[in-house]
Amino acid sequence: MASHEFRTALSTIQFAAGFLKKFHSKIKPAELEKKLEGIEGQVKLMTVLLDDILTLGKTEAGRLQMNPVKIDLIEFFEKIVVEIENASKSKHKVVTKFSASSLTILSEEKFLRNIFINLISNAIKFSPGKEAVYLTVDTDSEYVSIHVRDEGIGITSSDLAMIFE
Repeated sequence: MASHEFRTALSTIQFAAGFLKKFHSKIKPAELEKKLEGIEGQVKLMTVLLDDILTLGKTEAGRLQMNPVKIDLIEFFEKIVVEIENASKSKHKVVTKFSASSLTILSEEKFLRNIFINLISNAIKFSPGKEAVYLTVDTDSEYVSIHVRDEGIGITSSDLAMIFE
């Protein structure tokens, strides 16, 4: 899967670069800017993919280092939601519900960010034709409960059995 993702990004970069090389003298500034933004976006995607592969390798080798920091979970999710809605090419809205106005936890921010960006992005991806996905953060004196819900196609029972594998 990673190989496919890298090849797709590289093909997009190669196509855009070739287009710019061939037609650079005829390209309008707005179109040039759009092509360059596309290249930058694909490079960022490849960087994230590479980081994920390196993290997986460290995990499997037992060398993954955790550096927990204090995170205001509500602020954290508000930023992620804005980022996902801006980056999403769909018209989905992420509807949020927080049981507290502020909630501080101790966690590894980078990993937490990857987890929830993936969960929310997948909820959007697998909810074609729907307008919203839902993020709910509940807390009591001891636990924090985070729910990501969509109204999409669901997971087959055979895949559901292997969801944490």
